[in-house]
Amino acid sequence: MKLISFLPISLVAVLFAACSSTTPSNDAGAGQPVGVGEPCTTCTGGVKADARPCPDGTALGRTCLGRADGTCGYDFPACPPSLDAAAPKDAGTDSNDPPPPLGLGSVCGGRGRSPCPTGSFCRFEIAAMCGAADQTGLCTAKPQGCTDLFDPVCGCDGKTYGSSCAADAVGMSVAAKGACPLLDGAACGTRGTPGSCLTGSFCKRGIAAACGAFDAPGACAKIPTTCPRLFDPVCGCDGMDYANPCEADKVSVSVKSAGACPP
Repeated sequence: MKLISFLPISLVAVLFAACSSTTPSNDAGAGQPVGVGEPCTTCTGGVKADARPCPDGTALGRTCLGRADGTCGYDFPACPPSLDAAAPKDAGTDSNDPPPPLGLGSVCGGRGRSPCPTGSFCRFEIAAMCGAADQTGLCTAKPQGCTDLFDPVCGCDGKTYGSSCAADAVGMSVAAKGACPLLDGAACGTRGTPGSCLTGSFCKRGIAAACGAFDAPGACAKIPTTCPRLFDPVCGCDGMDYANPCEADKVSVSVKSAGACPP
């Protein structure tokens, strides 16, 4: 011990610096080993003014951290985990893998789900409103044949089908029972064009259609709410006189002939 007391002061300082660099201290207390990447307090000297970019867009600066050899040095901390990495994954799947294929009876529709297998379609119940608001259906096989039963339904494509089976056969869900409403201008009033005109419209026939005799069609037209004060009498298909054709349209009556009805 007396020999140490005679060592030059400069040599003692070198030994102390070497010990402090190989036995870093941290919050656990001086002299305790520091894990790799853990903060420590014994780094000295300057630090480079560079930065490390991370996938989330942040940039990290150097800080005093423990190294693999047990010393402390200025290094970059680890980047924070990305949102994709933090999100739970299904077992045995990768975030970039497509969703697994669906089978008959599987829940379908909605965002992120796979299509139904070949020969089937995603069938929505009427209450699901054709999948509106991300509602779901079930993968259902398309029927290979249907009966001749005529029980019209309105498909989600706005077309009328003879039955729900006929809609299923082409992979179309049913929006409502009964024929679809007919748009203004569409043919109406015949056996070949089932369905009613939209609310606020009626099936208007021209005089040549003879009020629908012999299954002559009309066309859907809007019901007027006001009419001009014009006297141009016509005879309606209901056998009533009207001051002008507009007044007949106003009560959803087609015109049978010009002029007043015969007595």
